[in-house]
Amino acid sequence: MNNYRSPDGLPTDLCIFTLAPKPVASKRKSLPQLELQVLLIQRSEESKLYPNQWSFPGGFSKENETLFESALRQLKEETSIGDDVHLKQLGAYYTPNEKNGWIPTIAYYALVPYVNFRTMETSTQATKAKLVPVEEAMHLSLAFDHNDILRDAVKRIRFNMLTTILAKEFLADEFTIAELINVVQTVVPGLDIDKANFLKGITSTKKRQGVLEPICDANGQPKKSNQYSQAPAQLYRFTGYEPFSSIYNAT
Repeated sequence: MNNYRSPDGLPTDLCIFTLAPKPVASKRKSLPQLELQVLLIQRSEESKLYPNQWSFPGGFSKENETLFESALRQLKEETSIGDDVHLKQLGAYYTPNEKNGWIPTIAYYALVPYVNFRTMETSTQATKAKLVPVEEAMHLSLAFDHNDILRDAVKRIRFNMLTTILAKEFLADEFTIAELINVVQTVVPGLDIDKANFLKGITSTKKRQGVLEPICDANGQPKKSNQYSQAPAQLYRFTGYEPFSSIYNAT
């Protein structure tokens, strides 16, 4: 006989980040101004817990799905992303009180390209959903433990941006160094990058495996792009190699 009450399912909460382009009035070619944003939903007035407050998307896992499958299902409900997505478990959160009850939640964070956001439908527990700048969201009073989740998730992706090839989640397969630096400095504001020496430690050479490699066209000539600049710039791609130390030389 089971003497312990079983919950209907373990809940998962999703901290979904994207890099959103800011509107620019100038018609000159230039890199887009990006902003790190997070998806929030506003709970309805009828919600028993935290009515009208902003929170992350989330819900209970189903009987026959893993926690990852639960998080991925909910991610697909909010965006047009497929199975190939950067979705990682952040940790377990549990602050027992009269509102939260006794059930912990498992938090995940996801990095989703801006183009994958569509018109966002909301559940019966929410009235609307929107992307909010991270710095603004950090000052909101979010429902449940979501302020703690947001703080930890931002810290995690900023750390990983400097120590892994996480930037590829926000870049096309082929990109310029200026585009890469733009992504890194948007996620880690205030980071000072020595652009003159930026490539030395991360590009492949004949003697050393690197994080990046220059791309050549079918004729073996350097492949370049002038999408964001007047002068064509060399295109690069990630090699798939990840060192154990920082891949960006910040000073």
